[in-house]
Amino acid sequence: MNGFKFSKLLVILSVLLFLTSCGGAGALHAPPPLFDPVNTEEYNTVFVTRGTVEDLTIEPGITRFPTVSAKLETGSGYIKTVYAMPGDIVYEGQVVARIDTPELDEMIESLEESIANERRRHQLFLRESSAMIDLQNLFGSNGQVALLKLERRHASERHDAEIEDMELRLANLLERRSRAEITAPASGEVVFTLLPGMWVNALDIVSHIKLSEGLFVEYVGVPQLLWKFTRIQGIIDGVVYELTPIQLSRTDRVEAQNLGVILPARFSIDTRSPDLLGAGKAVFIIGYTSHVEDTLRLPSYTIFFPPPARTWGESYVYRLNDGKQELIYISEGVITDQYTQILYGLEEGDEIIARP
Repeated sequence: MNGFKFSKLLVILSVLLFLTSCGGAGALHAPPPLFDPVNTEEYNTVFVTRGTVEDLTIEPGITRFPTVSAKLETGSGYIKTVYAMPGDIVYEGQVVARIDTPELDEMIESLEESIANERRRHQLFLRESSAMIDLQNLFGSNGQVALLKLERRHASERHDAEIEDMELRLANLLERRSRAEITAPASGEVVFTLLPGMWVNALDIVSHIKLSEGLFVEYVGVPQLLWKFTRIQGIIDGVVYELTPIQLSRTDRVEAQNLGVILPARFSIDTRSPDLLGAGKAVFIIGYTSHVEDTLRLPSYTIFFPPPARTWGESYVYRLNDGKQELIYISEGVITDQYTQILYGLEEGDEIIARP
């Protein structure tokens, strides 16, 4: 029995030694053997340098003047009045046009008619029920009179609730129609506007305004793609400009969602030479998901990255020192397809053996 227990213990110890030799959860990933041949002349090497490590995406865009859109919440309409024509200077919030809203008008008219009909119907009911109560007082019982009065009271309460609901809906429609005024989103010169009588749908462009300080840039793709970027630049005619995202208001987002449309991503532009720019120019929008300047870096293909779920310091390189190979564990920062930022383990000028 004791011999059996001792043999069992040996088996357990053997298994533990095997697992230990394979590495625990926090063990380093086993590196491959050193490169061969040893002759340094046959090595392909690179040097640790200082520079920029960045990851970027290039997307298409176009320069535009700020637009004045029809803020219709439903349907469409035609421009009734224009208050600002091309060449006029307008200010942020100034009314530039008013839109007639036939669909809203029809809904308002129908609801007003329904309210009036409901009031007439209830007045007729009250007269008829009063006549019935008078007859029951002459020829009927007190119980029947009480029942008729109770029914009349309940009918009046239902009528009042229905009227109140319809009046609330009517007030909402009237308020929406009152907002058919179109206001300028920024101060500047009107360079384009639609004329009275022209038909527009919700969020259609009514006017363009030229800002005194320049333009904005509009992204022509899927706008959600750009919000992941930490820095955004635009190249126009070979000149680089800094771009700043223009956040959509909650009202704009709700309106777009209700109408089933996607609003474009827009950016204000640092126009150091606004006179050289105009609307309609093509823009190469450069979005940086990471951007680190003046840092130690290596070409990413020279670094050995262990499998996923690694622990800190498991990445490594092979450094060449006096003709000999050294296995060096490193800590990396930003990793891109081209370069990897080196945080620890190497110094500028270190000679690193590239993959064979």
